[in-house]
This record gives sequence, structure tokens and C-alpha cells, in this order.
Amino acid sequence: LVLGLLEAFLLLVTGMERQARREAETSNYAADHDPLTDLLNRRGFRRAFRAARERTELEGSAHVLLFLDLDGFKAVNDRGGHDVGDALLQLVAAAMQRCVRRRDIVARLGGDEFAIVLGDCGIERGLQVARQVVHEIEHVSVRSGDHDLSVRVSVGAVPVEPPDPLPTDELLKQADRACYAAKQAGGGVFLQPVVAVELGAAR
Repeated sequence: LVLGLLEAFLLLVTGMERQARREAETSNYAADHDPLTDLLNRRGFRRAFRAARERTELEGSAHVLLFLDLDGFKAVNDRGGHDVGDALLQLVAAAMQRCVRRRDIVARLGGDEFAIVLGDCGIERGLQVARQVVHEIEHVSVRSGDHDLSVRVSVGAVPVEPPDPLPTDELLKQADRACYAAKQAGGGVFLQPVVAVELGAAR
């Protein structure tokens, strides 16, 4: 009887531990992912990008950072409503994922801003992928009434290269500036040459 009770108690404790682990994993996943697109959110992206940048510094691996901003998304929301806008964002997220590998980082930073980190990737290949992403997104559309609503996209590309890559925040700023330059040019991809910053900046 005692052994049976002890076995039942151990099974109960083990089940509670498994449940606690599952709940913790679910909570961590939700904290790092965008609920609409299931991509990484800003928090999850910064953690993943920081790790990729550290690989560049420690192992010499090169990556390409892409910063993306949808052009014309406000008009989609205005004409079709937020449900249509949300549907379009989900299709855009799926289009991005079709263009990259499973190990690449894809994130929705907020609103209609996205980021991609192409791991172990040179800049020429990175630009090819960026142009493919532009092509895929510009062929995405959602139906609203009698109209098909779509967007264009501006992409800023920045190499993350050894031996001493720029600090994380500076790389993001330069990618954002490159995206703005692409937007000013009417969309498409703009390559931002890496601009050095003062030594000692926060990484």
C-alpha cells in the first residue's frame, strides 16, 4: 500500500513538473513571437540578432541584415479595414518565409516593419534574396469587395561582417536608414555600405 501511494505520488509530481515545463515554454514562446504572424517579435528578434552578431565576432561568420517597411499598407487598412490589413500581413510574413532558409531569422518588429537576418550569407547572395522577397511581397494581394489590395516594400540591406562587426543597435540604425533611402527611391532594395562608428559604443 505504501509503495503504491509512493508511486502514485511520484507520478503526480512528475506530471506536475512536465506541465510546468510546458507552460514555461509556452510563455517564453509567446513573449518572443508576434501573435498575428507567428514570426519573432522585436524582443525575440533582438535576442536572435545579437546572438548572430556574436557569431560574426567570435567565429568570423558573415550575415546580411535586411530591414523592410511596407509601402501603401495604411491605404489597405483604410480601404479594407483592419481585418483585411491583418490578413495581408499574414500573407506577407508567409512570402518572406518562402524566400529564406529555416535557420534564417525573420521578425515582425511592429506595424508594417519587418527584419530578416540571412545567416552565413555574403552580401551578393543577400541582395539576391532581398530582391526575391520584394518580388514575392509585391505579388501578394487580398480581396476586399471588388478590389484586390496589395503593397510594395522598401528594403535596406547591411552586411554584418568580420572581423569586428558594428554594435547591434548601430547595425539596426544603418539598416533603417538604408530602408528609408529605398523608400525615397520608390521602393526596392538599397545597400547601405557599413559606416564606422566611434569605438567603445554599446554592443
